[in-house]
Amino acid sequence: MFDESEDYYTQGLKLPGLPDSVRFEMLLNRSSTRQSVRDFDGAFNDLLTCFQLDSTQVSTIVNLSSVMREKGNFPESERWLLKAEQKAPTDLTIKNNLGYFYIENKDYTKAITYLDYVIEHYNDYPEPLERNTVRGYAYSNRGFCQYNLGNNKKAAADFESGIKYCPQNSYVYRNKALMNIGLKKYDDACRDLNMAVGLGFTDMYGPEVEELQKKHCR
Repeated sequence: MFDESEDYYTQGLKLPGLPDSVRFEMLLNRSSTRQSVRDFDGAFNDLLTCFQLDSTQVSTIVNLSSVMREKGNFPESERWLLKAEQKAPTDLTIKNNLGYFYIENKDYTKAITYLDYVIEHYNDYPEPLERNTVRGYAYSNRGFCQYNLGNNKKAAADFESGIKYCPQNSYVYRNKALMNIGLKKYDDACRDLNMAVGLGFTDMYGPEVEELQKKHCR
């Protein structure tokens, strides 16, 4: 199905006299198709052409960052994300992405600065029904940063807030469990791990939590 879709856009792009707006949309769609089959080089080339056609589209810049991350090129991923932030300095999705980017790169102090912003400005998120979810994920991620910086009291408070505002997030229980394992509070950790599994962590993220259960829980 994906090959047929890619061929459809490829053939369409050969049509003469395509307006730039149509070419942009077709390239954007083809880039998405290519990402789906992990053709990140092809996806990047399509997105770069989109950026050249219209450099004002922040979503294109964010997608360029995501593709660079998938390719393992973290400096370029960061460069594109920071470019997106320059164009949309109050965009909470970009702030969240930057926070998660720095978590992945173990720069927890820098990650906290972006997560602080999200938590402070969550009411500015354009979808009112998703604001608590945005806030909950930011608390969970900030708690993980605090835990890694050795600030366990701050981490515990953030995890509780993360659960309060987004109780369906299995990842906050995984993060909280890691903290409790580090504190040798194994009964608490196992309750957290059970919650993570019950909320579908394994299906979404893989076997990490179940492996922790085997190691630390009866």
